[in-house]
Amino acid sequence: VFIYFFSAFCFFVMKQEYRHFLELRMDFLGKGTRANVDPQHQYSLKVENIPTELRSDTALFEYFDNLFPGKVHSASVVLNIPDLE
Repeated sequence: VFIYFFSAFCFFVMKQEYRHFLELRMDFLGKGTRANVDPQHQYSLKVENIPTELRSDTALFEYFDNLFPGKVHSASVVLNIPDLE
């Protein structure tokens, strides 16, 4: 009988902790913690199949800055160069 009560208590505590974790996680994902997370890391995008004329940092930045004026922090192009490996 003790095992049933102990198991029920453990499940109850785990459920309460999981609810608390979800609350903290949703708060973090919604707002982030300004002291620990750089906004650039929180709002980064990965864009693939970029046209050749936009395959430079400045060209890509200007393109997205024209689409979203004043909202673009930076743009970085990472090239896939398998011959260097």
